[in-house]
Amino acid sequence: MREWATGTWLESRIKWVQDWAGSGRDLDNFLLTSPDPQLFPDPIKRSMRATIRSLADESLRAIISMPAFDMSEAAAAELGRRIPLIGEDRHATDGPGNRSRSLASLLGAAAGVPPGTGNA
Repeated sequence: MREWATGTWLESRIKWVQDWAGSGRDLDNFLLTSPDPQLFPDPIKRSMRATIRSLADESLRAIISMPAFDMSEAAAAELGRRIPLIGEDRHATDGPGNRSRSLASLLGAAAGVPPGTGNA
């Protein structure tokens, strides 16, 4: 089947299924293969949502890096909860008005970007 799928829309789907099976159906292992988030079936998405707090940091970073994935914000929030910015209180604010940290600062913290660097 893989031979017939070469160069067609089916090729990426076969690779996705092989990666899923090869990971032992373990989300942490599977997410490290950089799967296409558009191919996630609803049962796997539900499982990810239900277990996001138990996923490894590397898995959360993989989710964050997936373009247009509807779980990126939840993964960033979980990683931000685990790894507060150095020198900041866990309930730190971004500035006046006691606002909570923005998604951009959570994503930056998740990616290991020091505060105050990058395009802010």
